Amino acid sequence: MLVDNERINNRFREGYNKLRSPLVVPGISLHLNLRAAGMVMSNHQALQTVTINSARYAKVDKDLGSVEVGKLADLVAVRGNPLEDLSAAANVQYVIKNGNVLTPAQILAPFRTPPGAGRARACARRLCEVMRQGPACL
Repeated sequence: MLVDNERINNRFREGYNKLRSPLVVPGISLHLNLRAAGMVMSNHQALQTVTINSARYAKVDKDLGSVEVGKLADLVAVRGNPLEDLSAAANVQYVIKNGNVLTPAQILAPFRTPPGAGRARACARRLCEVMRQGPACL
């Protein structure tokens, strides 16, 4: 398949500047963009689009975007081979950031409701109702 790389790169450059929106969900939008890119270019080119090319456009390619000596070692380890199947890029097993190895569960833990919090809220609501009604409700 022949691809007009300059035209595609210009489109991605245009899109990159428009992605700063509260309507673009981080992570999900990346994987959707990756799969969309894979429809018009090779998987290798699509992966470059969301890694080194994005880092170049953001002017952070001296530190990010590829695995090279002297760059930050922030990596994502996935199950599967995204060069064969781009959907494998979403199957994140580990994230290595600033030398710390984290699982997706560890990353998401601060955003999850702790066990029992739902029951505690229900008890607090009931207590508030009882307090509004006075001693007669007991």
